[in-house]
Amino acid sequence: MKSLCSCSHTCGRAPARVVSSLVTLVFAVLLVPPLRALTADEQRAADKLVDSPGARADWRLKDGKSPALVRRIKNEAEAGEPAAQHRYGMMWLQGYGVEKDAAAAIPWLEAAALQKDAEAMVDLGVCYARGSGVEQEPAQAAKLFAAAAALRNAEGLYNLAISREFGFGTTKQPWEARDSMVEAADLGSVAAAEEVEARQYRRLSRREILERAATSGNAEAQFCLGYDLLTGSDGGEKPVEAAQWLRRAAEQDHPKAGIYYANLLEKTDPAEAAVWYAKAAANGNQQAQAKKLELKALQQRYPVARLEQSAARGDAQAQVELAMIYYNGQGGPVDLVKALDLTRKSVAQGNPMAEAYMGLFYYGGHGVKKELHEAVSWWRKAAEQGVAMAQHNLGWALASEGRGTTPNAEESVAWYRKAANQGYGPSLHALGLAYRDGKGVPVDLNAAEFWLQTGADLGDPSSVSALAMLKKEESARPRPVAVTVKPMTREEIEQDLDAKVAAVEIVAELRKRGYSGLVDPGMMAELKKKGADAALLQELRRVVAPVLP
Repeated sequence: MKSLCSCSHTCGRAPARVVSSLVTLVFAVLLVPPLRALTADEQRAADKLVDSPGARADWRLKDGKSPALVRRIKNEAEAGEPAAQHRYGMMWLQGYGVEKDAAAAIPWLEAAALQKDAEAMVDLGVCYARGSGVEQEPAQAAKLFAAAAALRNAEGLYNLAISREFGFGTTKQPWEARDSMVEAADLGSVAAAEEVEARQYRRLSRREILERAATSGNAEAQFCLGYDLLTGSDGGEKPVEAAQWLRRAAEQDHPKAGIYYANLLEKTDPAEAAVWYAKAAANGNQQAQAKKLELKALQQRYPVARLEQSAARGDAQAQVELAMIYYNGQGGPVDLVKALDLTRKSVAQGNPMAEAYMGLFYYGGHGVKKELHEAVSWWRKAAEQGVAMAQHNLGWALASEGRGTTPNAEESVAWYRKAANQGYGPSLHALGLAYRDGKGVPVDLNAAEFWLQTGADLGDPSSVSALAMLKKEESARPRPVAVTVKPMTREEIEQDLDAKVAAVEIVAELRKRGYSGLVDPGMMAELKKKGADAALLQELRRVVAPVLP
């Protein structure tokens, strides 16, 4: 890396033009109003701030005044080594081995901060907080603490917590301050640990975080809370409470809540379920549109009396729809005799859905002799005409022994895929499991999550449970150790830090708007526009929303 300073004197200052350029690139967004007197709360915050461990190290106890050591650290700093730049800056700030000069320290701390040295960010922030070598600028300090906190630096998190608690350079954010303080203690900050013990803080559970945000009206939190209660991911399943929160989110046009709520209503109130499916479909949800066309919506659209009249006139579609109602007991008791009779009449007219239902009668032995091979034959006939239910049943029959045909895992997946592409929930679930377990296709957890998530969005309960289990297993897997492939260029370093600072600002702005720490889709899009990399987005999800369905 090109040297920051080529002069031979001992001032230790990088050329003003270079430093000015770097500062302009990274901290242009951090400009603040002219210096003003601190309020009482701000002064209390300034007094409680701590330096990084590197800043607190007393090099004089070793050989900090050794000219040879000073030269070595200076050379390493000029060569672009961030740890050396930080240390050299602190030597100027504290007068260790060089003449004490706070102003001379600032360019070196800034240079190290550019290279993502979190300790340098913390100490540079403390300089801005105390007016050491620069004008006292609380807002600049708070944003530097936030940038260090984004890198999970313990002292950065502690100082950010203090800034948020007292409104030092930022708005007062007591809940966010508490969260940052607990995390700082978890990461080993002694000062944070003392504060946590003194205040008897504890980390809020996911349920408490969601309840706090959901009660304040946050639709995303209401959906997540309802999802947790529905799946039992945070305790036992509580469908009644789940329905209450899902409905509240659906009333705010949450894109997924309406589907889940409608699915809960299907057995108890199919007419009301149809209303919510129709609402979600009107908002552009394709899964809801497919759901609306299924049995419950058909029953709502065509009352039994009207279907009976049409079926009596020989309408094949009315016959099979009425047969479905009798077969499933929707709107009255199950009547398999009537269902079989109507199905045969519809089959005689070549209705493919009726052919699919004939497969069910033969498979279960309802009104006919139980014959698995015959059932599979009917399913294949209907599947080849595009009936999703038949495609799924044929795929299921091909998946294992003893189901009326020779097993064929690859063909089974092919039929599941055809039905899944029509939005058929059971096939979305089955296809997700096939990719998870490597049955008929190579193991692909990303593909498994995609199909299960699609099924969950559709409201398929089996997909909901399988998706929750998949995510739980995924979170339990050890994370791979990051390997640096090549050094970052100066431009990449500058862009990366800019993105992190921007990310912290966006999170703060979202919280002001009432998101209560939950990730919003618009936030992700905005971060991508600002150049944040995938690792940063993943880290923000971890920090801001530990678990999302």
